[in-house]
Amino acid sequence: MKKWHWRTIIILAMGVAGTAAIGLQPMFRDNTAEIVTTEQLAVSPLTTHDHGQGINFEYKWSTADLPTHTEVYGNLMPSAFNKIQPITWNFRVYTEDGELKVKHDTPVPIPLSNMDNAKAEYAVYFIGNTLHRRPNGSMVAEHRLCLECALSVTPSFWGKPLCTVLRQSLVIDVAQGTADLEEPQHIFTTPDTVVITKGSTPTLPSRYCGTPREQAIQKLLYEFADLCKNPTEHRLNAFADKAQQNIDTYCTPDKAWPDCWEEAAGEAQRASRLIEDTVSQLYHADFYNSPLLTDFIASPTFARIFGEEFTLQDDNGINSEFGTGTENIEFEIIPAENAPTNENF
Repeated sequence: MKKWHWRTIIILAMGVAGTAAIGLQPMFRDNTAEIVTTEQLAVSPLTTHDHGQGINFEYKWSTADLPTHTEVYGNLMPSAFNKIQPITWNFRVYTEDGELKVKHDTPVPIPLSNMDNAKAEYAVYFIGNTLHRRPNGSMVAEHRLCLECALSVTPSFWGKPLCTVLRQSLVIDVAQGTADLEEPQHIFTTPDTVVITKGSTPTLPSRYCGTPREQAIQKLLYEFADLCKNPTEHRLNAFADKAQQNIDTYCTPDKAWPDCWEEAAGEAQRASRLIEDTVSQLYHADFYNSPLLTDFIASPTFARIFGEEFTLQDDNGINSEFGTGTENIEFEIIPAENAPTNENF
């Protein structure tokens, strides 16, 4: 073979080898994980409304079984998380030195194929706290903790990278020692976003637990108590609509309260006891002179959730009349010193 033929073959071989080396770059790069927020330790200052014994719990978030309310956006079919071994992200949430703190690890993603490269970026941050009214009238703070994991998987040989982001929001009530995954309030409308609606139940010190009916009652209890700190027409109408939707979904039409809630009848009775403080305070405040609020408490919707009989504690300035629209509620006025003690909610 002529000398220039050998030269040509060698040059071509080197070109092929170089091209292959470039194409295989993802295979030879290390898989990485990093935290993209400024601090490894997320912190939220406690307020005067974070009374109680503090909080201390651990939470494990596994990508193998996403919990309900997890947001997923970016590449979905397939997802980048389908290309790696499951990740378990570990958290410890606790109070210390007047702060709510979150420690966490940054697990390195491992691709299922040795030809791929994976990179995970984690974000852990608080987005402030808000005050909420509880059924017993106390004001407590809720801290919102956002957890995000953005995963990129790059195949060898110029394959198109996959990028998928998972996001959760934890609502933490230090005063009552609870933490719940929050249902996303603003759901993206783009086709590359979904919210997990039938996922796993995370191991958390949750306020909302039990069957779907029981959780529905619990959420209605807390939402109504909270809106009573500012019962605007918009909030009342929105709550009334949501309450009726829950009644239509979960209540048995031909059964009286609380049996209409089936296995959650006991939870309905408990909610009725807890809402007594709220109803009592509203009564003593003349229902904020709000006909809409007065009428709603007297409505069949309210009665279907909380019943129709409430015990009010004595108070200076009690009127003998309860106002138009409340005649179907049976009140029993008892002296404060003889009043039963409500649960700490």
